[in-house]
Amino acid sequence: MIIAQINSKHLIYNFEQFKQKTKTEIIPVLKSNAYGHGINEIFQIIKDKVKKVAVFDLEEALKLKFKDILILKPIYNEDEIYLAYKNDFIFNLCSYRQLEVIKKLKIKPRVEIEIDTGMNRTGIWYEEFEKFYNEVKNFVKIEGIYSHFSNADNEIDDFSYIQYEKFISVVKNLNVKKHISNTSASLRYNYYLDFIRVGLGLYGIYPSEFLKKFLDLKPVMTLKCDVIQVKFVKKGETIGYSRTFKAERDMKVAIISFGYADGFPIEGSNLLYVFSKNRFRKVLGRISMDSSVIEGDDLQEGDLVEIFGENINVLEIAKKLNKIPYVILTSIGSRVKRMVV
Repeated sequence: MIIAQINSKHLIYNFEQFKQKTKTEIIPVLKSNAYGHGINEIFQIIKDKVKKVAVFDLEEALKLKFKDILILKPIYNEDEIYLAYKNDFIFNLCSYRQLEVIKKLKIKPRVEIEIDTGMNRTGIWYEEFEKFYNEVKNFVKIEGIYSHFSNADNEIDDFSYIQYEKFISVVKNLNVKKHISNTSASLRYNYYLDFIRVGLGLYGIYPSEFLKKFLDLKPVMTLKCDVIQVKFVKKGETIGYSRTFKAERDMKVAIISFGYADGFPIEGSNLLYVFSKNRFRKVLGRISMDSSVIEGDDLQEGDLVEIFGENINVLEIAKKLNKIPYVILTSIGSRVKRMVV
C-alpha cells in the first residue's frame, strides 16, 4: 500500500500566503500531474479560488472542466489546434508555423503569446515580438502575454532583472494581461504584473533553501507506504542487490512497499532516511524496484512509514542526491494512490 495524502488545508494555506504577499491573481500550475500531487485532486481543491489554471499539454487540459485553461506547450498539429479551439482552451502561440495552421483552419482561437527573454526555451524572441504581434493579432484572440525567468531560484541573480526589463520594454504599451513571475520570483521579487504563476510553491516546496526566509509554506503531500515484512539479520550478513550493506551487528530490519518504480531514487540507497514512530530510519542496502529495506527496531508488519512530507522535506532529499525537488515529485509512480485529507 502506497498513499499520497494530499492536505487540502495546507494547499489553501500556501495559496493564501502567496495571495497576501503579492496582492495578485494566481495561476496555479498543474502540469506534470500537478507536480506529482494529482491534477484532478489539486484542481478540485483550488478551482473556486482562481480565474485561470496552467497545464502543459492538451491531454492535461482535457482532464479539467474550467473556463480559462492555459496550455503552456506550443501546439502545431492541425487536429490539436482545432481541438483546443473547440474546447475554448488558451494555448501558447510563439511561432509563425502555428499561425499558418490557424489561417488554414479559418478559426480564431484564444491564445497567449510567450516571449523568450533569455531562457532560450520556448517563446518568440523578444526583439522579434513586435513584428510577430502585429502579424498575428487579427487572426487570434490574445488573452495574455508572458515570459519565464531562468535564474530566479539562484541566490546570486542579476539576470531576472534583465529579463524583466526586456519583457516590459516590448509589452508596456499593450492593453493585455501580462505575467512573468514563477514561484521563485514571486517569493523574492515584486515583478507581479497581472498574474503570477505558482507551481512548486503552491505545493509547499521551496525551489531553493534560501527562499524559505521569504514566506512560510507547508508541504501538501505526505507520501507513505506500509511495512510488508520484518526480519532479523545477523552480524556480517548483507542486504539487497550487489550486497552494498553489511550488518555490523545483529539487527531487526523492515521491508517497505516502496521502490524505485514508485519514485524512490536508487541514488538514495544507504543514504536516505524515512520516518516512522517518531524517529528517522536509514535505508539499508540498494533500493529495489518494488521495495526497500530500512532499520526495523520497533516496527511491525502493517506499520506506516513516511517517505517524505511533514517530517522529511522533499528539498532535503533533493539536496542529498544533488537533484532538484521537481525531479523527486514528478518521479512518483503510477501505483501511488492520492487521498485528499
